[in-house]
Amino acid sequence: MRRSGAGFRTRTVDRIRGRLWDWGWRPQILLLLLVLASGLWLPRLGLDMSFRPLFMADGELVEKTADFEREFGQISGAWVAAILEGIDWRRPEGVAAVDDVIRAVDRIDGIAEVVSITRPLPGGAPDGGIRLLSADGRLTVVLARLIPPLEDLEARRPVIAEFRAAVTASLPAGADARFTGVSVVEDVYAREILVYLGLGVGLTVAAVATMLFLLWGSVPRVIVAMAGTSLATPLTLAAMAATGKTITLVSSMVPTMILVIGVADAIHMIGAFDRRRQRGQTPSVAARGMWRDMSRPCLLTTLTTAGGFLALFAAGLPAIREFGVIAAGGVVTAWFVNQLTVPFLLGRWPAVDAGRARVLPRLLDRWSRAAARLALRRPAAVIAATVAIGLVALAGVGQLRFDQRFNDELGADHPVARAQRLFEKHFGGLLGPELVIRRVDGALPHEADVEAVELFVTTLRRDRRVLAAWSGVGAWRHAVSSLESSPKSSLEPSPPTTLVARDGRRVAVIARVGDLGTKAARHFVRDLERLAGDTLGPTLELEVLGQWWLAQRGMVALIDDMVASFVWAFLLITPLMLIGLRQPGPVLASLVPNLLPLVLALGFMGWAGISVRIGTAMVLAIALGIAVDDSLHVLARYRQERRARGTQPSALSHTVRGTGPALIATTAVLIAGFLSMLTSGLVAIRDMGLVAAVALTGALLADLLLLPALLAIFGDIGKASSIRGARARLSAR
Repeated sequence: MRRSGAGFRTRTVDRIRGRLWDWGWRPQILLLLLVLASGLWLPRLGLDMSFRPLFMADGELVEKTADFEREFGQISGAWVAAILEGIDWRRPEGVAAVDDVIRAVDRIDGIAEVVSITRPLPGGAPDGGIRLLSADGRLTVVLARLIPPLEDLEARRPVIAEFRAAVTASLPAGADARFTGVSVVEDVYAREILVYLGLGVGLTVAAVATMLFLLWGSVPRVIVAMAGTSLATPLTLAAMAATGKTITLVSSMVPTMILVIGVADAIHMIGAFDRRRQRGQTPSVAARGMWRDMSRPCLLTTLTTAGGFLALFAAGLPAIREFGVIAAGGVVTAWFVNQLTVPFLLGRWPAVDAGRARVLPRLLDRWSRAAARLALRRPAAVIAATVAIGLVALAGVGQLRFDQRFNDELGADHPVARAQRLFEKHFGGLLGPELVIRRVDGALPHEADVEAVELFVTTLRRDRRVLAAWSGVGAWRHAVSSLESSPKSSLEPSPPTTLVARDGRRVAVIARVGDLGTKAARHFVRDLERLAGDTLGPTLELEVLGQWWLAQRGMVALIDDMVASFVWAFLLITPLMLIGLRQPGPVLASLVPNLLPLVLALGFMGWAGISVRIGTAMVLAIALGIAVDDSLHVLARYRQERRARGTQPSALSHTVRGTGPALIATTAVLIAGFLSMLTSGLVAIRDMGLVAAVALTGALLADLLLLPALLAIFGDIGKASSIRGARARLSAR
């Protein structure tokens, strides 16, 4: 029954292929028209480069932060800052220059309030709050509170641009300005992403095309290999636009993923076509035979890669889940387009057979033969060397840092990062939690409660990590007195600087710290909670809220999500391999080679000091799906060779020699694609490309050397004499 069912499925698929082939160019023309039609949707594809989509996992904390901002205003992220330097701002000409800046900024629509040494906050700067002039008078700051809310970066960007222009244009000779603030950093991130989408993706295309030309020396062949991904990318982006998705900091990497993964399958298909041509088949016959030979392996590799991306659906953050679904859909789309274009172009475009390069293919063949000899002659030595390398990598894994800072992705020398450090050093910082204190029973506070909050704030300021801290405790005492004298009244809405709720039952405390990073931030919040327990007593409770704490919690959740996604990727991909190949022994033998690249990548990160954060954490699940692709091609070819040749050593030798050139070529193309990420201005994307290149290099070595060695020793050989016979034949060559 199983054979009959399998035969029926094979005949059905063959009939579908035959019908598509008989239709000539009509399917490809329809596909091209579909791609052109999808261009109508691309202008609707929105951009959301704010941080919020990455830090919205904790629904309760999000809601409490939103409630705080409705009551007290968006204190964190509400302000952008211009640090003025170059002259003595205490002198009359310096004060006059600040006034000129203020007048220029006042003319900008979208700015609600401006604060400087000539225009302090109503009632003066809060005790222990943001300072407006450095101790030596050589630096001062102009703060502008933006009207568009923090979550609407697109509305804030033109206001920030006008603020930059107005400040710069109104400065006197010899003075300069540096800009910082949460929205300024987000704006820089957005510009870097847009530059990467233009320049980086263009460089990826150029790098991949160059590698393919070096491989074949044929422009038509490069076009064939890249046709599928070139058509799949706009289709995927159009689907995003049609479903209301936007390009975020994470999903901006989708085009690169589609390009490098889709091209890898096309290389394997062209390699199979060449093998048939070498046997004397005509292009048409070779293309149809290749289509039949490669449809199953390419489908399996697509499913495993898509499984790696879909494992990201286990993440708690919507932005990560969206990326996983979009990338998986893009990979499947690239497979479909490859199946519809590559065989037809190979079989019906005569120029594809012309102008092949000779030097690089000979090198690839020589390296593949060397790998086959080493894996079969010295399988124990290969395994021992792999174990040694794995142990070194595991030592590096022990040094991994699970940490992320606000400005990490820009690099320490970026102007915005330097401005942030300058602000923290001289003015008190823009990062830190908002704290809300209330009575446990919900009643109005007593005088003892107010004194306890004063003690809490005073003690908090002594913490060496705290750059500034202020509260509404003075106004709270006055508000409580007013409410006690007239219990039915409520406080009038007051500026955020008052930091007292209208019902008088809550008071806010603002703490400003440096760019601590997620690990130190968690320690700081735990210390805050201990301090509250020591100073506030049992009648008062403390809540830690705000955009800063939401971001820290989000980054921790993101790292946890990525680790969980890797586990899910492993659980999804392994059954797919078992179902697709129906050979448990070889599949189980491939598990170690598939895990090795990830261990090498993590070890490299540990030794190189690359922390596990947004970009690098995503590599784990993605790299597993990509690494499995090579194993599937090796195992699928091994299965064919085993049936054709009977003896396992001969099948292994021909498998490595047959798949090696394509594996090396696809790995080189993938690495070239990922290394193009090094052109990005964001450290996360650069590190992601570098770590992916290491993982792919490890995957190549594992599949060319370790997997054959494991199959030779633990596979279905069963007789030591067959190994010796294979070694003797290899030695004779």
